[in-house]
Amino acid sequence: MGEEELVTELREKGSACQCTLCKLDRSVSYQKKGTMYTHAELNKHLKSGFHSRRERVLRLFNIDKNDEGKCRCRCCGDDATEYDGKAFISHMEEYHKQIMEF
Repeated sequence: MGEEELVTELREKGSACQCTLCKLDRSVSYQKKGTMYTHAELNKHLKSGFHSRRERVLRLFNIDKNDEGKCRCRCCGDDATEYDGKAFISHMEEYHKQIMEF
C-alpha cells in the first residue's frame, strides 16, 4: 500500500483530524480550516511556520488589501499610507514589534 492510499484509508477510518489552530484563526480560509490531517501531516503542518506571527499578519494583509494590493495599518490607524505586502511587514516589524514577536 502506497503512502497516498494509507492517508486516504486513515481519513476514511476517522484517524485524521483538523488543526485546532487553523480552526481558531480568522485569517485562515474555510477550506484550510476543513483540511483533515493524519497525525504525521498535522505534525508537519504545525512545524511548517504556517502559524507563525509573520505568516498570520501576511494572511490578514491579504484579507484587507484593496484592488491595488495595498492596505492601511489596523494597529496605528495610519490613514495616510497604504502598504504593499513587503512594506507592510517592514512597517509591522519596525513600529509594532510587540505584535510581531508574540
